[in-house]
Amino acid sequence: MQTSDIDTRIGTANTGSFSHGNTLPLTGVPFGMNYLSVQSVNEDTAWWFDPTEPQFTGIRLTHQPSPWINDFQHLQFLALTQAIAPNFEGDYRPQEATFAPDYLRLVEQTQGVTYEATNSTTGGALRFTASNHLTLRLTMPKRVTLVETTTHTLTLALQNFSACIDPDFTMWCTLRLPDTAEPATARLVDGQLDVALNTNQATVWFATSFISAAQAAVNLNRLPASFEELRAADAAAWQAKFDLIAITDHHPQRVATFYHNLYRALLFPMQFYETTETGETVHYDTTSRTVRPGKLFTNNGFWDTYKTAYPFYSLLLPTEYHNFLEGFLNSYRETGFLLGGSRLMNVA
Repeated sequence: MQTSDIDTRIGTANTGSFSHGNTLPLTGVPFGMNYLSVQSVNEDTAWWFDPTEPQFTGIRLTHQPSPWINDFQHLQFLALTQAIAPNFEGDYRPQEATFAPDYLRLVEQTQGVTYEATNSTTGGALRFTASNHLTLRLTMPKRVTLVETTTHTLTLALQNFSACIDPDFTMWCTLRLPDTAEPATARLVDGQLDVALNTNQATVWFATSFISAAQAAVNLNRLPASFEELRAADAAAWQAKFDLIAITDHHPQRVATFYHNLYRALLFPMQFYETTETGETVHYDTTSRTVRPGKLFTNNGFWDTYKTAYPFYSLLLPTEYHNFLEGFLNSYRETGFLLGGSRLMNVA
């Protein structure tokens, strides 16, 4: 099955009272450090997406594995063509949108903006197209600091999470803007930042880091030169995993069900380590509140996956399986526990 045949919305029709799987439509790469998704509501809630809801409030950078666990270090990207109120709620046509593992596309009707997004391990790109000049709005709840602006970049420090042993746990996000943009004039007000892009077609690049602002810049510089190149690389990362198993059945829907479930199995655990400019593998240890060498992973439910996903990984993905075990060993060395669930949010 091809990556483009996967609809990431399957299993996402959930509420607090009824579940079809408690999943979210996540776009990125297998076991990535960030994912992108569509946000349907402006409320501060873990139930922020509904596949049938035409309401649209932005593209969300998320680390949420499930509504029961909630999110950490998240923000929204919104493109505007006219001045609007802080809590803008637009709309799109879900039946005309693309929700693929490597690619998001939709048309926001109120502002007349076409959104495209693709996302690699530590960073990605959003492309906006409209008939009028665009303004980029970033919405970031709780604590956020505008760290730096240059001619075409800006860097933010975000501190929003449901719980963490480190009260100052931070994610840095660096954005590279088109040449027409004016980041120096941007002002952060009540968790929102508006940046004039001054063009009707713009690609905004972003990268994140849990290490430092400098590491976020390193991650940004590693991204490909074009949106199409990044999307192709992301699609290839998924296709390489799908091609490991060939399924045949008289009922095409059964084949589709298998590969949609395979997509889900390749989302978690999420990477929580980075590669420095000199090639060292490092991660942030929330217990000692220091940067340590080695791999680490988060957003893993050991209570379910030890007898399902991990035997599967050991057979199909031995390299990734080895990396997971190294990360869990590092977690044990730093905390004294092999943690179930999310290391970052259950260690309070």
